[in-house]
Amino acid sequence: MIEIVFSESACGALKCAHISNTVLALPLFLSIGDISESEIGSLREKTLITLFSHCPGDIGSIAAREMAETARANLESILSGIKSGECIRIWYSSQPDELCGFYWLSSHLTLLNFADGQISLVKLPEYEPKGEQAFLMHTQGWAGIPPEDFVDYLPLQTSATHDFIRHHAQMWKNLRAVNSPLRATVNSWLLSVPEDFYDCFLRLEISRQPDSFREAMVIGGVIGRHGLGIGDGWLALRMEEMIKRGELEVVEEAPSDQPSYHRMLKKARA
Repeated sequence: MIEIVFSESACGALKCAHISNTVLALPLFLSIGDISESEIGSLREKTLITLFSHCPGDIGSIAAREMAETARANLESILSGIKSGECIRIWYSSQPDELCGFYWLSSHLTLLNFADGQISLVKLPEYEPKGEQAFLMHTQGWAGIPPEDFVDYLPLQTSATHDFIRHHAQMWKNLRAVNSPLRATVNSWLLSVPEDFYDCFLRLEISRQPDSFREAMVIGGVIGRHGLGIGDGWLALRMEEMIKRGELEVVEEAPSDQPSYHRMLKKARA
């Protein structure tokens, strides 16, 4: 059995869960950037480099290139495995990158003549009961699940039919036709949205800050309070746009060994 996830964090956790010997990640952040390529090409690699540009030095660009190369190799292993009769299990959720990843992978799987029962799916519930009057919301997908908890979700496993895979491959084709700068999950639907879609949440968190504040507090507030399933990389890029537009000013740059969003900002005077 080949286990498939869509983030490096989920990959590490699932490996620690010791459910199967082979766990492969496809960490392509497909909710962000150009998706016109059918393969993992230069445009996807460029998007990853931009997404990790907040990292100090050349750490981000190196990590992005390695991520793209790993994803290429893993995709080849998955497709080759299916052709040789191996079974795969896809772990995905409504988190935008994971859902995009599943749609994208479906577009590759639909080209294969896989057997009934060869492809299994485990979709993470958007929320689940926690105590008598509380619910636990899973906003970060499988990346937010501890290794010891993965086995608890195996009863949710279903078998993917050809029609199910074709349906999601078509949904990916529709998203590619629009090719918006961003895709977001809205009421459990994956939609093409403009690049400023999350800006209102950033501005809300900025309004809660004093005149001078640390950028990381705003990004952390959006991630922690609003359950959008978006990561720090995109939010940091949008904050950079606000600085370029004169909405915010840099007071003090981040230390050279820390992400750029550890800098101090201040609100521009009206």
